[in-house]
This record gives sequence, structure tokens and C-alpha cells, in this order.
Amino acid sequence: MNAAEQLSPEAQNRLDRLVRATQPEMIRPSGAARLGAGHPKRLYRRLRAAWWATHELLSDFSFEKKFASSDVIAAVRNHERAQSLLAQARRLPRTYLGAKARAQAQDNADVALEVVALLANEANRAPALNGR
Repeated sequence: MNAAEQLSPEAQNRLDRLVRATQPEMIRPSGAARLGAGHPKRLYRRLRAAWWATHELLSDFSFEKKFASSDVIAAVRNHERAQSLLAQARRLPRTYLGAKARAQAQDNADVALEVVALLANEANRAPALNGR
């Protein structure tokens, strides 16, 4: 009789869930090996820089000013970059660093969307930009 046969049904169920949760594909998503060692840390550093840039953009746009077309382009590019980084962060392993990177990427994407919404709101209130 082995150890698995001696377990109660509850303990066996818990053991089965633990075995499934620690399968290599749960900890290391497919394709992670080809990204190389240190990829999560490099991505996290890029995310931190993007996070600061996005918050700086929000800070700049929070004050009343006349927005130029370059501001709109910068906000849209920032939003696209934030979405791209979020997609990359979702593919990271389920580790502490991966969780930190996903949280930072999600916050960055939310703030980037807020920047675009702020510009859209200002454009709706500015008749000159709407051609009215």
C-alpha cells in the first residue's frame, strides 16, 4: 500500500490540486525558455520606466493647457506601449517577480487609458479641435 492510498479523500484532493498547480506549464509558461534567463527582471525594469513615463504624461496633461496633435499622438502611442507591455507581462511565470510585473503592467495600462480619456474629454470640450 503506498502513501496515496492511505490518504483521506480530502487530503487526496488537496494533493491532486497541489500536483496540478506545480506542473511545469503552470510555473513556467510555454515559450518562457526561449526568452532566456533574466527576462522577467528585464521586463520589470522596462515596466517601471514605462510606468513613470505614463504617470509623468498624466501629470503633464492634468493641468489646463492647449493640447497639440503631438500630445494626442504621444498619448495614443503610450497607450499602445502599455497594452503591449501588459500582454508581455501576462506571459511571465507565476512567481513573485511575475506577479509584481503583472500588477505594474495593469496599473500602467489603466493610467494610460486614463490619459487617453482625459485628452478625449478635453477634445470634446474644445470646439476648435472638433471643427465646430
